[in-house]
Amino acid sequence: MAQKFPVDPLIPDPNNDVDRNAFLHWIKFSDFYQWPHILQFSSWKELSDIVDTTEWKSVSEKMKVFHAQHLADTRKRWADLI
Repeated sequence: MAQKFPVDPLIPDPNNDVDRNAFLHWIKFSDFYQWPHILQFSSWKELSDIVDTTEWKSVSEKMKVFHAQHLADTRKRWADLI
């Protein structure tokens, strides 16, 4: 018989897409919360300030550098496994 997940009863099921608590638990592990240079805001005012003051080209370049490094690392890890 298949094991029912999650194994730990304090961790919500990652496949439960209708439970708010499960969503809030797992969303914090999303790429856009883990990767550097992602701009986050918690209010419309803060978003407006970010839009008005951010040097977008600089942010984009930093994201591009991170992506290249991350891609190279991922490819190396897969090559090592295969």
